[in-house]
Amino acid sequence: MYYERYNESLNQNTDRLWLIKIISVFILAKLLMLYAYSTINNGGDFVHSVMRADSWWFDNIIHSGYMTQVLTNDPIRMNQANWAFFPLYPMICKMIIGLTGLNAALVEIGVNQIELIICLCIVYKMALQNMSPNSALILPLVIAFSPANIWFIAAYSDMT
Repeated sequence: MYYERYNESLNQNTDRLWLIKIISVFILAKLLMLYAYSTINNGGDFVHSVMRADSWWFDNIIHSGYMTQVLTNDPIRMNQANWAFFPLYPMICKMIIGLTGLNAALVEIGVNQIELIICLCIVYKMALQNMSPNSALILPLVIAFSPANIWFIAAYSDMT
């Protein structure tokens, strides 16, 4: 009888702590990434370094909407347009910018960080169906500390 109550209270505590563990792993991974970036880049601007490649297109959609014609005066993006990029991510970012007045680049990065936390929670809950709580925590940990995590920071819609 005592053993069953002990197990039940242990399970309740584990249920309460999983979100704290996921958020702690997320924060630690981001701090490590920022430290590594500042070490490699000698304190360069982190935001502008992750706002490259397709991030320009999303930023352009947020500020100017979808183009009606291809670009003809931009030597880097000659004969290209932003039509290939789906509207959900820019719409979410534009709504948050409109409500808060925050910097667009920070909002774009922030939206992806919130989505990453949600995804880590979903991955944990899915892994929990087949593993113990400690083992299930390994998968979000690997995702959070993965070198490919840079794509979760960049202003791409891949997280949306």
